[in-house]
Amino acid sequence: MNGNDIMTKNGITTLTLLIEADECDTAAVWRPSAIVTAMQRATHYAREALGIDWSSLAAKGALWVVSRVNVSFERIPKMGENLTIRAIPQKPVKALYPWRFEFSDGEGRQIGTGETLWNLMDADTRRLAILPDVAETLLQAGITERGALPSAALELDGDPRRLTFTPAYTDLDINGHASHLRYIDWCCNIFGAGIMSRYAIQRFRIAYMHEVRIDSHADIELRTRGTDFSFSGYYGDTPAFVIDGTLAARK
Repeated sequence: MNGNDIMTKNGITTLTLLIEADECDTAAVWRPSAIVTAMQRATHYAREALGIDWSSLAAKGALWVVSRVNVSFERIPKMGENLTIRAIPQKPVKALYPWRFEFSDGEGRQIGTGETLWNLMDADTRRLAILPDVAETLLQAGITERGALPSAALELDGDPRRLTFTPAYTDLDINGHASHLRYIDWCCNIFGAGIMSRYAIQRFRIAYMHEVRIDSHADIELRTRGTDFSFSGYYGDTPAFVIDGTLAARK
């Protein structure tokens, strides 16, 4: 991703990029995981400008953790297109930090939206961390927009296709657990090349509840109803994640 054109003003980051070949699927369309990655990078640049990025908070023993991702596109961009992403922080809600995103094509037309929900975690105890100065930093930057919190992904009813899943080494991030950027890739892989060559995922939501680690086996469940789907993982009865979304026939 070519993200050299970055501007942050009043806490809002505008990132202009070129959709590269390595971010696209076999139809040369931007992959879902590349969308989530771009949202995270835009968020990082905004936090960095505010002094509340990963490295700044690591000194205080805290980590940013994402719990929800929502994505919806009217048209998914293709390889070679220019795209502009606006990452707009929302007013904190207690210990929750929501963000809103707007995606526009090279002509300035909005083609997609997104939302994420973050909280802070203590790096040692892995429990919720409360840092009042982070919320104060956002408020001092003039962040007053408040919308509804991102909605949670939900499982469909019905009998699932069940599998046992262990993350691969390349799924892991610097914290030693599976990167949250990889979960939607797993969903695409479960559908397989046959389905994914005919359909794109234009709308999806991800809810993260529990870390997925390389030394653990997760029970995976895929449910479909028409073009709607849900993809979820469990450790026994403990939910690890849920993804839901809609498949759209490729044109």
